[in-house]
Amino acid sequence: MKLFKCEYFYIFVPNWYKSKEYNFMLVISTREFRDNQKNYLDKVDDGMEILIRRDKEKTYKIIPVTKDDTLMNMEEYYSMLNRGLQNIKDGKGKEYTLEELRIKMGL
Repeated sequence: MKLFKCEYFYIFVPNWYKSKEYNFMLVISTREFRDNQKNYLDKVDDGMEILIRRDKEKTYKIIPVTKDDTLMNMEEYYSMLNRGLQNIKDGKGKEYTLEELRIKMGL
């Protein structure tokens, strides 16, 4: 069975029913996912939403990572790194002890 996601409710539909007009959400167990990972990851790549149920109160959503999910692209990263290195060369850097870094990072 599949879970059909409407605006305010969910409807279970048979596995054989397919529609390009609607997105379906599939709810599976951790064991089912573990046994058929490739199959389910392929479905996610095709646009299906998959939830993995773990225990009674834990559920996880599988989504593909895209280029937009990264904080910055490589060009931006190297540019930021080069600016930082130049700031250190120009004497604009600040030194921190390991304990100060931990406090700043909330660790």
